[in-house]
Amino acid sequence: MTKNFKQAFETANGAGSIVALETFRTGDKDFREQLKRIKNSPAQFLYLPQHVDQVALIVKQANEIELNIPIVGGGSWAGGDLIGTCGQDCDGLFYAGDYAPGGATGLNKQFVTAYRKAYNSYPDAPAALTWDATRALLQAIRDTGGLQGKLIADRVAVKTALAKLKNFPGASGTMSFNATGDPDKCVIIVRIDSDMLTLYKSVCQ
Repeated sequence: MTKNFKQAFETANGAGSIVALETFRTGDKDFREQLKRIKNSPAQFLYLPQHVDQVALIVKQANEIELNIPIVGGGSWAGGDLIGTCGQDCDGLFYAGDYAPGGATGLNKQFVTAYRKAYNSYPDAPAALTWDATRALLQAIRDTGGLQGKLIADRVAVKTALAKLKNFPGASGTMSFNATGDPDKCVIIVRIDSDMLTLYKSVCQ
């Protein structure tokens, strides 16, 4: 993740545009020295591609040393209970992910309402992506015109139908499948608002 981000960022902004790159060892709990070096650099923001437990520790310590630059993250921030783990320290931060229940409209609003009724909690990204994947699979099965009860032939038919799905609506946004079989989707910019993960904007290519 770090290597890919560095390459993409410097391609877009020029060699040397990343002014600080810090590392730590697995199991470390104190990140203050790295954060102080970042604070003393000309960095304008901190990209933090860590998992939730590490994010909570690092953001808390960044606040303690008054690192007054934006802190942003990626999809790894959606891999756990970010709000419960990080609390108010993460309030107002942003990350790029797949899904946010806050500010839901359209099909996502229907999904959030149904999910809350069933589980008395807000859905997370895995729940929304599972729902979307299941709906896409069911649509592909319908698009085959009917399965034949022949395993190999049915697999090929469903795969072909999936590949033809275009602008299929889901809770996490619309998707189309590309030539390699991966879904082309917009990236969701998620804002952490107290006790809610809220859709800030969608970034589409």
